Amino acid sequence: FHNWGLGTAAQAAQKKEYMTLEQTLKALGHEGRRIDIFKIDCEWCEWYTYKQWLDSSSEITQILVETHNAPMPEARNFFDDMH
Repeated sequence: FHNWGLGTAAQAAQKKEYMTLEQTLKALGHEGRRIDIFKIDCEWCEWYTYKQWLDSSSEITQILVETHNAPMPEARNFFDDMH
């Protein structure tokens, strides 16, 4: 367990309890490493952080995500971009 949430760059800059995916990878020593399975259940952060997963410096080969309360247009964009 790590005591921070996955957040946007703006959230990470404002609050110490959030980190971006790249900050998290660096903190855990996973920068530039291949991630075979990236599983995430983050209670709404999926809609606002998913582009970080796609643009990560680490190669993510599979993404398993639990989604919550699909807000529009974020949900439509999420599924379009993941496709």
